[in-house]
Amino acid sequence: MIEKLTAEAIDPALKLRYGRAKSAADLERTAVALEGDGFVVRRAANAAEAKAIVLSLIPEGAEVAQGASQTLQLIGVTEAIEKSERYKPVRPRIWAMDRQKQADEIRRLGAAPDVMLGSVHAVTQTGSLMAASMSGGQLGPYASGAAHVILVVGAQKIVADLEDQPGPHHRGPGRPGHRVLRQALPLKEE
Repeated sequence: MIEKLTAEAIDPALKLRYGRAKSAADLERTAVALEGDGFVVRRAANAAEAKAIVLSLIPEGAEVAQGASQTLQLIGVTEAIEKSERYKPVRPRIWAMDRQKQADEIRRLGAAPDVMLGSVHAVTQTGSLMAASMSGGQLGPYASGAAHVILVVGAQKIVADLEDQPGPHHRGPGRPGHRVLRQALPLKEE
């Protein structure tokens, strides 16, 4: 969990539309809830520290897949994985394959990597994760396909709980459905 990451800290031209600073109590409550659900939480003070933590968790020679993630792109993890000789990045291999002739191989390669990297669109202070996906490709590896899953989640993605589900009456800032419908979905459509 990145405690102080904002897009502006990485690139002043970027602005988070719904990011809000979180209190130390919010961060701690969220970390404790996630740990209670079996997650290992590592906290980073900034993007450089988050990148270093992620890269230190990936074993040398591991087959590494990742979902589309602005967070991973912004902190430099995507480039580090794809340009490193230390790992076996899945994405460039999949992009180079013939979708008509190698569809089954592409599916298998993306479904069960050694390490799956990604992010989620909201994390609740009660320990729930909310992920939306345009293709659904990362959901299988997140849930059970990958041997290890590493999620990088900025503190701006923390919301209170899932009680406020997406819907016409509950779309205010700070709710998980609001983050997905008003921020993440438009980014997927760009």
